[in-house]
Amino acid sequence: MIAVHERIEQIRVDRGVTKSYLAKKLGITAMGYHHLATGRSPISTDSLQIIAEALEVDPRNFFA
Repeated sequence: MIAVHERIEQIRVDRGVTKSYLAKKLGITAMGYHHLATGRSPISTDSLQIIAEALEVDPRNFFA
C-alpha cells in the first residue's frame, strides 16, 4: 500500500497543481508543505480535506 503523502503527491503532479498552491491553500509555508509531502510531518484530517478540495478529488482517493 502506498503512503498517503505519496498518493497526494501523485495526484498533485497528475493534476498539474504546484506545491506552492497547496501550501497557500493550507496556510503554511512551502517548507511546511514539503514536510507534509515527504512524510516528515503528519497530515491532519482538516488538511486532508483542504488538499482534496484544492485537487478536486474525494479524500478517499488518498487511501487507494
